[in-house]
Amino acid sequence: MSTEIALQEEIVIDAATKIVKKVNENGYGFLFTHEYIHEILGLEMPDNTKSINLDEYKQYQFKVMSRMAMLWNILLEKHQIYLDNSRGKGYIAMTPEEQVTSGAKKYFNKAVHALDLSIKVLENVKAGLLNLEQNQKREMYLNNMNEIAGEMKKKRIG
Repeated sequence: MSTEIALQEEIVIDAATKIVKKVNENGYGFLFTHEYIHEILGLEMPDNTKSINLDEYKQYQFKVMSRMAMLWNILLEKHQIYLDNSRGKGYIAMTPEEQVTSGAKKYFNKAVHALDLSIKVLENVKAGLLNLEQNQKREMYLNNMNEIAGEMKKKRIG
């Protein structure tokens, strides 16, 4: 493991510990602002007074996304704390009940949406450009996905 990755993991584990402590002190429903999250993740927001090039901004965004994903996974898997995005404000530590209801609904609906997009892609293939075997494979995938989608839509959450 490279030292950069090890350092990143150490920073994120430390950040998770701070969030767990705050949730224990303040209870669920606590809002962690974007600024606070960036601070504990060791992320300096780009200075608005200086211009940065697109590559620098992309690097910054990648670092934010990778550290947030690591933090979210550590909190969920090791501490059973589910952070949900509060658009424009930050992240809220959801109660276990909210985790069950909103978390399940949110990701179940995303799965249904992703399946619908997959079906759309398969339905809109120039089938005339496929050979017989390729077209049979497409039909098999399409039938399987439609069957799964039908079952999922019967069991929608919320």
